[in-house]
Amino acid sequence: MLYDSLHTLLAFAITITVIVFVHELGHYLVARLAGIKVTDFSIGFGPKIISKKDSFGTTWKICWIPLGGYVKFLGDIDPTSSKSSSLKPEEKKYSFSEKNLFAKSLVVIAGPFANFLFGAIVFTTFFFMYGTLVSNTEIASVTPNSPASHIDLRPGDNIVSIDGDKVKSFQEVASHIAIHPGIDIQITIERDNVVLNKIVRPESAEMTDSIGKKTTIGRLGVMFAPPSHKKLSLLGSVSMSVEETIRICRLTLKALGQMIYRERNTQDLGGPIKIARYAGASMEGGIASMVYFISLLSINIGLVNLLPIPPLDGGHLFFYVTEALFGKKISEFAKNYAIKVGFVLLFALMLLVIMNDIIYF
Repeated sequence: MLYDSLHTLLAFAITITVIVFVHELGHYLVARLAGIKVTDFSIGFGPKIISKKDSFGTTWKICWIPLGGYVKFLGDIDPTSSKSSSLKPEEKKYSFSEKNLFAKSLVVIAGPFANFLFGAIVFTTFFFMYGTLVSNTEIASVTPNSPASHIDLRPGDNIVSIDGDKVKSFQEVASHIAIHPGIDIQITIERDNVVLNKIVRPESAEMTDSIGKKTTIGRLGVMFAPPSHKKLSLLGSVSMSVEETIRICRLTLKALGQMIYRERNTQDLGGPIKIARYAGASMEGGIASMVYFISLLSINIGLVNLLPIPPLDGGHLFFYVTEALFGKKISEFAKNYAIKVGFVLLFALMLLVIMNDIIYF
């Protein structure tokens, strides 16, 4: 038990450190290119474990609470860059707060973009090294008394799209169906050169994942022909990785939307314990398995950070876009109030995922 706990903690620490470092490195590099002085680059919060100051005046540190990180710019009072102290005239040109909206927006979006880029690079490497499974969306067989049979899906039907999203492989079909247990979806099929639209409600099925947790997924009741293996060129690997990144983002947003509209149970949301357990399971699968898991999580964290909720990156980006559209600055009172509300929402979300971790994991 002690070994398993240490193994899980180590996997969690590696996972979070890599993702946070990639995210904050994106902010850091673009800030440096924009002529902004970075005073702190922190992985984690709270008291520092180790720190080192470089020749550019940036203090690099690792702190005890491994649930995030930040870069702090010259003049910032807090890591959210929402407040700035008074600066000497010669220092202002190196301050984040004195830069134009375009530069600020680039710095803010660079963190999530780095997460997406990291995931895409990992996917590209995997596709280039191992190739991919090529399949089509033609139905090979239909299970009797299944949702598919009830809407008269037949062998030979080709699934073209689901809820308006085009699908090219049976993996994409399976992904769409899986996140719709007991939820109506529209399937567009092609049969004998005729396009048909059908509404179906996938049945709920229980599956056990890599950490032994039972999860409810949607099941349609169709089978496809076995896929074949295909080697990919570097350009083909890049193209496939971009498509995979977009697909992951789309499915994640759809799942979040289902939770907001109460079509899906929020117990699927997890926090540090869930991440740690999945990280531990991926580490047991070897370095390739763990890197792949980190890349998936990196993309999801990049996406969540773009949500327009202060003090997330998306919240700051929302401020800058609003200022650009209306041609005037948002008052400090409004910004501070929005950030406080955002912190309350994030704190409530953190309580929810921690409760889920305790109850379900």
